Amino acid sequence: MKYLLDTSTCIEFFNRRSEKLLDRMAATPDSEMSVASIVKAELLMGALKRPDREKAQRLEETLFRRYASIPFDDSAAEHYAAIRFHLEAIGRPIGANDLMIAASARSRGLIVITKNRGEFDRVPDLVVEDWTAA
Repeated sequence: MKYLLDTSTCIEFFNRRSEKLLDRMAATPDSEMSVASIVKAELLMGALKRPDREKAQRLEETLFRRYASIPFDDSAAEHYAAIRFHLEAIGRPIGANDLMIAASARSRGLIVITKNRGEFDRVPDLVVEDWTAA
């Protein structure tokens, strides 16, 4: 595995808003892509709020079957603590879910694919790419 998809990227994929994202995902082998369990939780919660809940859940299941699932494990917990400590010390914390996603990626040396660079770019030693950008 090489990449970890963030929630914002998955939503862009579902909504088919970015040709660049769709092309890049199509060109990247499924074996190089993954989705963190916290991203799954965010997407599942979002689906529950939608009037077309069942359709959203089917789309999500397709994505979940396609890519490896990355759990939040003990290694990610250690990275979480170090990242949170650092960001709080410099007065630039990020949201709890993004922190868990960043820790999951950094602990495995994965590149986070996101539109939300504002948060993820604050995390030291985390590689971040936006596949929707020009």
